[in-house]
This record gives sequence, C-alpha cells and structure tokens, in this order.
Amino acid sequence: VYGNLDSRNLESYLSRVNYQYKGRYNLSASLRGDASSRFHPDNQWGVFWSVGGNWRISEEEFMAGARSWLDNLNIRASYGTSGNESLLDTGGYSTYYPYQGLYDLGYANGNLGGAFPITLQNNDLKWEKNQTFNVGLESRMFNNRLSFTFEYYSRKTSDLIMNRPLFPSSG
Repeated sequence: VYGNLDSRNLESYLSRVNYQYKGRYNLSASLRGDASSRFHPDNQWGVFWSVGGNWRISEEEFMAGARSWLDNLNIRASYGTSGNESLLDTGGYSTYYPYQGLYDLGYANGNLGGAFPITLQNNDLKWEKNQTFNVGLESRMFNNRLSFTFEYYSRKTSDLIMNRPLFPSSG
C-alpha cells in the first residue's frame, strides 16, 4: 500500500491603527507577520506593512466659500507591502515543501535502480513581496451630480516565486 500525507501551515499576526482628526485628516497603519511551512525554517517569516492618509480639503476653512457647489474634495495616498507564498505546480509533485529536493526513483540505471532529481533543494526560497503605491484626488460637486477621480497606482514585485525548469543535461 502506498500513500502520503502532506500538511501546510500558516501562522499570522495582524495589527492596525487608525487615527482621525477633526473629520479632515485620516491616517492608517498596519503591520502583519506571516509564517508559512512552505519555506525553510530560516525563511518562514515575512513581515509586511502599510501606511495611508487622507486629507478632506473641502472641510478646511479656506474652502468655506466653495461649499455651496463643492460637496467633497480630498487627496489620499498609501504605500504598503504584502506577501505571497503561493507556489507554482512542480510537474505534479507536491509543493507543500518546495525548498526540499525531490527525486523520482523510477529511472533505471541499466539493471539497477536509479534516481533522478525532480526539484533541487533551495533553502533560500522566501516570500514573494509586492510593494504598492497609490495616490489619488477625488471630488464630488453640484449636490453629487458630478464626480471625478484622478489616480496614480504603482506595483512592484520582488523575490518572484516561479518555476524554472532545468534540462537534465545541465548537471
């Protein structure tokens, strides 16, 4: 009888702080720690954070004269990081412990049994990271009949997790 058992574990801690002052200024910050059993014990933890702010310009005193036609005007910005532990399929073999090397024992070496590496051991495998930046200006006018939003968004990924097949002849 053949069989196997795989299990995957994820441990997470999250904290968040929000602050609002006079209904005009809003700040938010978060911090998250994640540990995944998919990575080598030296690289299981990833720490991710974000900060953001919003300024309701339309609530400022210098905007009092525009309140008859300007319902809302605000500017916002945020920057943060997040992580990804999802791994691509390794040709039908388990991805629960992708940092470990796997071997297929079905390769004969003449009359003797043989083994062939399916995946190479990689203890340096770690969390994929995304850095996201967003800034925007939005407004509503004329009793909410007209609205607009201008926004800039940027996302950068580092430590990308992806399969990279190697030729058997590469050694």
